[in-house]
Amino acid sequence: SQGDQDPNIPDPNYEYVKEVPVDDEGVEIGYDPVFGVSHPIDTRTILNPPDSYVIDESTRDDRLVPQDFPEGDPEIEMNAEITKFRKSLKQVETYTDPYLKMEVPRHMAKWHGYPEQLSFPKKDYFNNRFTKEEDRTDFDKLGPAKARVVAVQMARAKNNEWLPKGTSEEYHRRKTAIYKEKGVITGSTLKGDANPEIVAKIQPALDILGDVVELLSIEV
Repeated sequence: SQGDQDPNIPDPNYEYVKEVPVDDEGVEIGYDPVFGVSHPIDTRTILNPPDSYVIDESTRDDRLVPQDFPEGDPEIEMNAEITKFRKSLKQVETYTDPYLKMEVPRHMAKWHGYPEQLSFPKKDYFNNRFTKEEDRTDFDKLGPAKARVVAVQMARAKNNEWLPKGTSEEYHRRKTAIYKEKGVITGSTLKGDANPEIVAKIQPALDILGDVVELLSIEV
């Protein structure tokens, strides 16, 4: 709920992997251009996982833990040094997942999923880059009724149905003038020359495709 702490925030008491492993070309291992990242070791992988609560320094109770060595035995100090050295290596502890058939980290910061989106994020509807600042219409100051009237007027002003006669034809002429000027039709939808013999050969395919395709020209 609103006001609660995000459960996905990693616990600051642990250290995590800072960089995801990459290959020789610098690409993240397991990255797929279609499905994205897939490497199991990411920035939520814990490097210094907690010990069992039975032996962890913050929760252990020596009265409940059986002692392997008598008090004062030098083996206790040696084992403590080995344990400290092992933890200082900060190696990712992994195991083979039986379903993925690959090494996955044993200790991760749990992911609780993305928070539920209760509403669309608020955005500035004055972000039309084609409208100059001085030409913007502040609909908030017009009121609902007046804003609707102005919106309809603006929509009709840009609609071909309400444009002056010849405006659409002139717009089309200006857009296609470059093709006639350069004498090329590449990249356009203008009709060109087509060899009748070639058209006859591919006509069965065109008949099958129907209105899906339109033969504009054949360049040989």
